[in-house]
Amino acid sequence: MRAGKIVLATLLILCLVGVGVTVSCANKSGSTADGAAGPINTSWNPIYVDNEVQTLLDKADLVKEISPA
Repeated sequence: MRAGKIVLATLLILCLVGVGVTVSCANKSGSTADGAAGPINTSWNPIYVDNEVQTLLDKADLVKEISPA
């Protein structure tokens, strides 16, 4: 009988710990760590922008391009 109470108490403690961890994780998922900490800076520019646009070669053009190799 005493062993049954110990098992029941252990299960109750484990359930309470599980609920606590779940609530803690749920609270952290809504924090600002997932998103921007403040407003977005619209005046920011990247250091390098590649403005060169090329069309992709099809198989025939590719073969012509690398055929001497």
